[in-house]
Amino acid sequence: MHASRCSVSFLPSTSHRFDSIAERTALLLAVLLALAVPLSAQKSPPGTMPQVVVVFNLASSDLSVIDHKYRVFFNKYEKKNLPIEGYDLLGAIRDEVMNTLTADKRFQWRVATDADKLDAAQLADEKHRTPQMLSSAQADRVLVVDVDGFGAFITGLAQDRMDITADVTMLDRASGRKLWKTRIWEKIPFSGDLEKLQAENQKELKEGINSLIEKACQKLQTKVAESKV
Repeated sequence: MHASRCSVSFLPSTSHRFDSIAERTALLLAVLLALAVPLSAQKSPPGTMPQVVVVFNLASSDLSVIDHKYRVFFNKYEKKNLPIEGYDLLGAIRDEVMNTLTADKRFQWRVATDADKLDAAQLADEKHRTPQMLSSAQADRVLVVDVDGFGAFITGLAQDRMDITADVTMLDRASGRKLWKTRIWEKIPFSGDLEKLQAENQKELKEGINSLIEKACQKLQTKVAESKV
């Protein structure tokens, strides 16, 4: 009697191979989904308005006062910083700018939050700004409002004035490319009497600042509307 032969195969069964392929496919889809979620959070869906996050940089919250005194043989300049007590200058600028921007319906505008991880001072430095500084912004574009000048000029021979200057730059979040930039400079006349400006809890000074910010934002609204972005 011959012993029966037993054939053993070491190849995986067809069903096992199918299970392995299905598992690998599911794993690949999970990885792709994990990568896609952050990108979808940063970019607007097709057919919707692009999202723009706005960040503000303020060089100083004090009023920089230059007192120009004329003399017979020379001119004398005195510069001092005048603190504005109980007044949130950055907040006033931010609120007025955002109210102005919402009039442009080409974009969805919002103020930057901690989740966007944007450093306003770094983004305002055009020479050292890099695309990586924008990578965490949860939007399509970033608008940088850099208020680099806020002061008053007092002179005995001309109209005393208060002025504000700012660079406003729109950046593409994905590439860091500069899409648009404008310079804002506005001024208003004021009394130039520092003692009077300090009276009544700086009432006249604060009213003047509010008027100056509103006037600057009117110019910003015009320039944004004219921009090709």
